[in-house]
Order: sequence, then C-alpha cells, then structure tokens
Amino acid sequence: MKIRLKGYSFSGPWELQEWSAQAGPGIFAILIKPDPVNKPNVYSVIYVEEAADFLDCGLPWGHPLSSAWLREARIKNNLYVAFFKMPRSSKKKRTQICELLIKKYKPICNLLKSYKA
Repeated sequence: MKIRLKGYSFSGPWELQEWSAQAGPGIFAILIKPDPVNKPNVYSVIYVEEAADFLDCGLPWGHPLSSAWLREARIKNNLYVAFFKMPRSSKKKRTQICELLIKKYKPICNLLKSYKA
C-alpha cells in the first residue's frame, strides 16, 4: 500500500497497533480517519516526525505523544502509520521534508509538541 503526502510516496497506512517498525532512517506520519464510516479511505495527518532509525521511535505506544494521538483518534484502531524510508539521508534532509509536510497538513499533534518544548 502507498499513500502520497506532499508528493512523497509513503508506505502504508497500516494500523499503528499492528505495525512492526523496520530498521533505517526516514519519516513517519501518524494518521486517523476523520469519518471512517462514510469516508473509509480518507485520512488526516495528525503527526509527522523524522527518525534516524524507525526502531528507536517508541512506536506504537512508547512514543511520548502516543496519548495525544489516542485523544485525536478516540480509539486505538483509528490510528494509522505511514512511513517514507530515506536510506543514507541526513537529519537535515529529513527535517526539511518534515517541515514541508507540517506546513502543508498542519498536524495537530506537532502543534502540541511545539507548545511543550
């Protein structure tokens, strides 16, 4: 499965609680379905983050903002993850893409993170 975010082809989305992280750097996006009954194929981005290694992100429930994701989703099975692998990428390049995605989608949980910083 693939989902396009701002022109980038992300793998997924998969239910977050069933996803197994893969080794390597890239970007992950946390998504929800705002109206899963009437629009089951429409997703909303609620969080974006770069990762030097997906295995170190604390996904699914060890991430510091997982409780905020749950509040937005209302139930665990409405949380999804999509990821964009970026082998041999620099933190600077991953951060630039994250900033583009945040500017485009205005994910609510990224806003929460900036207020806590």
